[in-house]
Amino acid sequence: PQALHGPLVWSGLELQTSNEWVCSFSELDIKEIRPGLEYCKCLKLDLSQVKKETFPLPHLGKVLQDLSLKLHSGRGFFILRGLDPRDFTREENVILYLGISSYIAEQRGRQSHDGSLITHITDAVLSNTPRQARPSLYSNVAQPYHNDIAPDILALYCLNSAISGGKSCISSSWRVYNELAATRPDILRIMSENNWNTSGGYTFLKNHALLYNNSEGRPILNFSRRTLTSNDNFPRTRGSHLYEPLIEAQAEAIDAIHFTVVKHGLEINLLPGDMCFINNLALMHGRNAFEDSDESKRYFLRLWLRDPENAWEIPEGLRKVHDLVFEPQPDIEDHWDIDPYSVPGHQLQPSTNCG
Repeated sequence: PQALHGPLVWSGLELQTSNEWVCSFSELDIKEIRPGLEYCKCLKLDLSQVKKETFPLPHLGKVLQDLSLKLHSGRGFFILRGLDPRDFTREENVILYLGISSYIAEQRGRQSHDGSLITHITDAVLSNTPRQARPSLYSNVAQPYHNDIAPDILALYCLNSAISGGKSCISSSWRVYNELAATRPDILRIMSENNWNTSGGYTFLKNHALLYNNSEGRPILNFSRRTLTSNDNFPRTRGSHLYEPLIEAQAEAIDAIHFTVVKHGLEINLLPGDMCFINNLALMHGRNAFEDSDESKRYFLRLWLRDPENAWEIPEGLRKVHDLVFEPQPDIEDHWDIDPYSVPGHQLQPSTNCG
């Protein structure tokens, strides 16, 4: 398309003085959530069985289901606010997260090659892996704007915030598309060519595109600057046997995307108890660097979700990796890690996570 229209086309400058994207739980909502949690706990289910039917929310559930439309055809993100994670055990927080999110998007995707269905985002100081060698998920470094590799919806649950820094950043890919379509359409053509090679261990992400137009006429950007350029875990150098160097036009396109998305970005300070839902196919996200203290340590839970009822059509070029996340895989046993990175000595390898 020459231009995109609708509520998904926005700039952070337009939203930074507003909080209309925050949906606060009322006292009645909280009173409904607690019995839902207790009912679900009494069933003694596997976490994969926590769903709308096993986590009843008679009135709030309809509100949450309607919010799914905001992700797919509205602004593309919102925050649920009002819970206090300190009121619940770690396992109860996970059950709450799964129960509430099931009304927004019930299908959950695996987030690692070994089948983990939940990711813990924190500076994993108890790991044996040095900070500079860890994936950025498990460190305190900034993450530039990117799309996660496959999910329709990115969901984050803030259990605790850092003493300083760590703001979440969101930006509209559709706004970036419009600006480049008006000023540098050649860059959009370069992004849609099937000659990009993304690091990360997926052989079918060699010779692929970064920009797709699905059958519904919705452009989808799948972009991560770190994996396209170079990083400590996946270097792109002349000596690398895996990845060819970027050509000049590709390097220029990466910069154009990066600086345009930063210009239109919105910084959000997620508070403990906030659940943030983002349309990963239409928006990009990142985070600022942060510092923890003994009293306040940044800790998020992450889910990759899909709502089959409202889901966008996935273009052919993204379908293999999308199926790897959401479709049954005979060689992978899905599992839930309630607290995998609090054990001293746990090794964090970059190939264990496909985010």
